[in-house]
Amino acid sequence: ACARAPAPSAPEQPARVQSSAAMEANRRAEMALRRGDFEIAALHYREALRLSLALEDADGIAANAINLSIVLQRQGKLEEALGEMVGLEDELSQLLDQAPVVSTEELVELQAALEEAVAQRQGAESALARTLSEAARVSIDLVDRERELKALSAQLEKGERERLEIE
Repeated sequence: ACARAPAPSAPEQPARVQSSAAMEANRRAEMALRRGDFEIAALHYREALRLSLALEDADGIAANAINLSIVLQRQGKLEEALGEMVGLEDELSQLLDQAPVVSTEELVELQAALEEAVAQRQGAESALARTLSEAARVSIDLVDRERELKALSAQLEKGERERLEIE
């Protein structure tokens, strides 16, 4: 077997790779849990939790911590489950403290920008609807003209046949 170089530690890996690895660890934990393999499930949930912490992904931290807690409870490790949750409370509090605070003024500006974008999109959709309507009208006109031409062509053929019969 070929030996591979060890993967870089979580802080050295790009966030996208860490995020993908966290999702993969979570998926493996879920599969192990479905099989009833609580030891492996706990191992993978811990890995997913570690990666989520490195990413400062509050949703991933919460989900993996809860899942790990459930696995530990099913193993009868109630104190360990409680310890995991209490330990993460500090981590989540720190993340929430670091979350940017948005002022009411900024929210009003964001709402105004969103409303303008929606209005522009609606205007573009109206213009598109008018263009499609015009295209449909032109298409109907073309179909009508094609019918008229077929009718004229049929009359010309009939007239030509009659003329040939007379001659």
